[in-house]
Amino acid sequence: MVGLIPFIVRLFVFLFYKGSTVYFLFNEIDFILFGLVLNLSNINELEDKKKLGEKWEKEKKGVSLYFIIIFSTFLMLAYLYEIGAIEQFNKILFKIFAITISLVAFLNSYSIFNRINNIANGQN
Repeated sequence: MVGLIPFIVRLFVFLFYKGSTVYFLFNEIDFILFGLVLNLSNINELEDKKKLGEKWEKEKKGVSLYFIIIFSTFLMLAYLYEIGAIEQFNKILFKIFAITISLVAFLNSYSIFNRINNIANGQN
């Protein structure tokens, strides 16, 4: 839920500010922060779970760490673009990538939380 705060704030600004466009709603930094929060939450959730299987848990932590590195790198690029330090920047492609990788991170998080819930409910 915390990862959605930038989207919710941006939606309120969009609704109440007459000068905003639909393009304003889909900000790449919001998607990047959403992905970072998801993957940090994954690692936190997996920290003390014993019944998930050690191999599966290590794989999911590794994938989440990999995503954190990717999201952090792209957050840096987005900030550099915002301050004008990068001139040659394909913002549309960057936005598409940020949305796509955030969706992949969401699916990864869903698989983790689904497995945790299934084990908690006695299902495997």
